[in-house]
Amino acid sequence: MSRICTAANKVEDKRKLLHQEQRILDLAGHRAALQPGEACPLCGSTKHPSITAYAALDVSSTEQALKDKQLALQNKSKEALATDVAIAASTAKIKALGTRIDTWLEDEARPAESWRKLCVELGLGAVDRDGLDALVRAHAATLKLAQETVAAVD
Repeated sequence: MSRICTAANKVEDKRKLLHQEQRILDLAGHRAALQPGEACPLCGSTKHPSITAYAALDVSSTEQALKDKQLALQNKSKEALATDVAIAASTAKIKALGTRIDTWLEDEARPAESWRKLCVELGLGAVDRDGLDALVRAHAATLKLAQETVAAVD
């Protein structure tokens, strides 16, 4: 944004310079009437040192410089707009990704909650997968022992 402000300031500076040069040119007839040693009707000075400098002013080059600065400002404005659009698109993508992550976390939490409820219903308390494997092995060993005892009794 500071580049746009800088470009806008340059345009305004050129606009002011052009306006000043145009005012100076508008007074060309009055300067032409000044005679060396005679008093200026505006300020009363008998010396007129700036007549040559004012005659050398090139308003067309200042006009071109102003147009160049205006074009640069337009280009910076277009760049800023493109950047704003890109930021908005990125922000939308970030929001969509955040929503997807939230959904994944919710989806991951559902089986864990179902598992916890099932463990409570079975009276197992809070059992993780490793704990479940150990319980299955223990129950398998108990079942095998019971089957062997039944077979021996028969």
